[in-house]
Amino acid sequence: MTKKRFQLPYKWIERLLIIFGLLLVVSYASIYLIHNWDKLLNLSETSKSITDFLQRFRSPTWTNFTILTLLTAVTAAIPFMSNAAFAIFNGMTFGPFIGFAMTLTANLLGNFGLIQILKVLPLSRQDSKVNEHLKTLDKLPDPKLAIALGYIFPIVPTILVNYRIVEMKLSFRERLLLASVGLAPLSLLYTLGGTAILRGNIKLLVAIIVIGGLALIGFKIFQKKGHHKHESHRHTKSH
Repeated sequence: MTKKRFQLPYKWIERLLIIFGLLLVVSYASIYLIHNWDKLLNLSETSKSITDFLQRFRSPTWTNFTILTLLTAVTAAIPFMSNAAFAIFNGMTFGPFIGFAMTLTANLLGNFGLIQILKVLPLSRQDSKVNEHLKTLDKLPDPKLAIALGYIFPIVPTILVNYRIVEMKLSFRERLLLASVGLAPLSLLYTLGGTAILRGNIKLLVAIIVIGGLALIGFKIFQKKGHHKHESHRHTKSH
């Protein structure tokens, strides 16, 4: 007789991840404030003190590189905790090339870490929300394409895109390829957005918004076609 594995309800693991992510972010903020407490006390004295403090916070140092990468990774794995703000800040602090590499690497680390957690603590397939969201992925014509699109667009929560990867038992190489393809577009757009804000480049910001809007419209059309194809195939099989 095989031993039944413990499975977590979707809401439980969602709440656990949110609490864990919030604790990490609050811990970082607390450590930063304690470490710079003497500088904070001097902020009221001169405007130069404020400028120096803010400049240190967004200086392209190895410390900021490491901390920002970790925070971007953690918030990539936490449900309802978008890492867009950190991704934009990466572009503002380190520029488009390093900022993009930071954001993409962090997104991969965060999602791959979540995959490992879901391997140990799988979600319960008896949960109606889990099944409902996974059926949404099933409506797309190709399972691997559905994963890549699931990373790009908010079709379903990212945690369930990662859970589908666990269910499909994809190799590390396949996971890396699909996640890189899916996570790269938004990582690039957010990073370029940060660079555009820093340089005051309104044209680039408008271009990013337009590209994002067109991509979303294109996806909606593709999703609709995929849904019709899935329904017609299902009816054909039933007959």
